[in-house]
Amino acid sequence: MEPNKNDSGKVVRNILLVIGIPLLLFFGMWLLIGGRSGQQKDKEVYSDYIQYFLDNKVEKYNLDLGTGKLVL
Repeated sequence: MEPNKNDSGKVVRNILLVIGIPLLLFFGMWLLIGGRSGQQKDKEVYSDYIQYFLDNKVEKYNLDLGTGKLVL
């Protein structure tokens, strides 16, 4: 029996599915989890800003309502 020309295409497609889907899932999870952990360390949280005001450490502040940026 002679192999069908479509068999090689099916094999390649199956290999790409078996390798590609896990890689896409891994990459997606890496972007969601890995990207946030690096950014969170540099940013201050809301409670930090409130504590600055409660401790009277703020002499002047500027809040840009367009971007939400707070400069103390």
